[in-house]
Amino acid sequence: MAGIELTDLGLTTEQLRDLVVDRLIKQFTSQLVIDEDEDGSTYEGWTDTQFGKDIRKAVMTGVEAKVTEIANEHIIPSVAEYIEEITLQQTNAWGQAKGEPMTFIEYLVARAHAFMTEKVDCTGKTKVEAGTYGWNGTQTRLTYMIDRHLQYSIATAMGNALQSANATLTESIAESCRMKLKEVAETLTVTAKLKT
Repeated sequence: MAGIELTDLGLTTEQLRDLVVDRLIKQFTSQLVIDEDEDGSTYEGWTDTQFGKDIRKAVMTGVEAKVTEIANEHIIPSVAEYIEEITLQQTNAWGQAKGEPMTFIEYLVARAHAFMTEKVDCTGKTKVEAGTYGWNGTQTRLTYMIDRHLQYSIATAMGNALQSANATLTESIAESCRMKLKEVAETLTVTAKLKT
């Protein structure tokens, strides 16, 4: 009896190996589930086994670790270098350069300075935020923020001091009342008379 050759089946050795490996992987990592829906119809599908879930999780963890390693080694330093070296140029409505070009760090410092020194009203709003009616920008935003912080700090300190004083005062009044009631109790004498 002559054996069947792989070529007779239309398969190469590599194809057969791939089929066997795929089948083994599927057998170990997934399982067939037969279930019923609300109509009573049965259906079947594949779901991961615990081993399959563990393998998938391990692969994803490995991939994420490798991507993070590559990003930390190659991408993040490049982005940091790009941000430090980028030059920004302000332009007018027609795209023509105006003003001096500046680095990103110089731009951030200039924006922070402009933000802190911008005029605001007594509620901390700029003219644009408050509207033009009745707006009076008498202070900078930095001054407003310092004033608000001082108000908060003073109010908190006064509240704590008042609570402490109230606690001490309440304790003192209670102790005085106890002492006075004790004195009154000691001076009282009870007499009883019988009526005949």
